[in-house]
Amino acid sequence: MTSTKPSTQALSDLKQHAGFWLRFVSNHVSHAFARKLLSSGVTVAEWVVLREMYGRDEMPPSVLAIAPE
Repeated sequence: MTSTKPSTQALSDLKQHAGFWLRFVSNHVSHAFARKLLSSGVTVAEWVVLREMYGRDEMPPSVLAIAPE
């Protein structure tokens, strides 16, 4: 019976992949943004809603709740 598990020699180092570093940087930026918001008492979810409302005319919550196209 042969194994279907790839040889560890065939795998390249994870840190050699651009996708790894893009995800790494994205995670750090996201966490830094969340920490900065929390120091103001706002969550990322709350910021998204506030940002969506910024510069718009008054609207009822039901309109705000509809996902943008």
